[in-house]
Amino acid sequence: MIPKNQKRILICSLAAIILLCGIILVKVLFQNNTTPAPTQPNAEQPLAEPTPTEAPLLEDLDIPAADASPFALHGKLHVSNTELLDQNDQVTQLRGVSSHHLTLYPKFFNEETLKYVRDAWGVNLIRLANYTEFFGNGYCDGGDAAQTDEIIKSTIQIADSLGMYVILDWHTLTDNNPLKYLEGSKEFFRRYTELYKDHDNIIYEICNEPNGDTTWDDIYQYAEQIIPLIRSLDPDAVILVAPAAYTTDLESVAAKPLPYDNVMYTAHFYAGSHREDLRNGVLKALEQNVPIFISECNITDANWQDGKVNTEQGQIWFDLIDSNNLSYTLWSFTDADEVFSFFRPGTTKLSGFTDQELSESGQWNVNHFLQLKSTP
Repeated sequence: MIPKNQKRILICSLAAIILLCGIILVKVLFQNNTTPAPTQPNAEQPLAEPTPTEAPLLEDLDIPAADASPFALHGKLHVSNTELLDQNDQVTQLRGVSSHHLTLYPKFFNEETLKYVRDAWGVNLIRLANYTEFFGNGYCDGGDAAQTDEIIKSTIQIADSLGMYVILDWHTLTDNNPLKYLEGSKEFFRRYTELYKDHDNIIYEICNEPNGDTTWDDIYQYAEQIIPLIRSLDPDAVILVAPAAYTTDLESVAAKPLPYDNVMYTAHFYAGSHREDLRNGVLKALEQNVPIFISECNITDANWQDGKVNTEQGQIWFDLIDSNNLSYTLWSFTDADEVFSFFRPGTTKLSGFTDQELSESGQWNVNHFLQLKSTP
């Protein structure tokens, strides 16, 4: 027989245990049915360095809603002084990728890939390089112009659906002087401006890299014929014009700018080959109220066969670009066997890219995109 005082102690202990179990059960149930309050991010917290070996997979990302696409955020663009402004008069930086020759390298200009780079990398701009002359395979020297037109139109349709901006680039290069195919340029821009005059995401780049003995006066004469043609159909479109000497003669542009609104002037660099002199030229042009758009660049040398990646010079260039809110596209969004291609030769994946698919320069450029991705 248990004594009375021990019974009383035992009963009290059992009651205490039952009460404690009940409290724990209620607490667990409450936690499981309560959503924790969101934490306010620390604005002063530095961005974490993205992992250099893995670009995030599409399924791991928060995909923006349709009304948060780049075009939905920024709308129609315009130029004020040296700045590219959006529909709310806010300074806007476009960050994009440029095609190579469209009919030779069309692989990545499809909805899956472009949606992926928009959502995963924060790319908001595509440049479509229509080579006017390319060793018998350009738009004006015997190439398949109909196929090029088909790729351009299908890509613009995809860009429209994704709310991305598009540069339509009349890609002069081996033809040296844009006046060489003046009539072809007139026909091209007349036709495409008529087609897309109501598409406020289209930017017109009327020549790529004039070179040889081409002067700014030649380009000025050319622009005086092409810009009014575009303006007659689309009065407010942003138009890009290339200076002479592979876009480096910004001094001549500053001395004699074109008399049109919403015009910007292109500068191209390959970081290992174009260094302080061209950077100083860009900064001086900005000081002289010349609006600059970097419509082609990479962190490599300019030599496509034997060029090397130069991350040190590349970082200096992108510090300049980002500190001045300059818009740019990276050359080139292909798997061509060239130092400045985004992808390794033979890449078959169309999304979810990792270092197995990305080239050395592609890895660096993707990481730079990721660092900026939090900025709309």
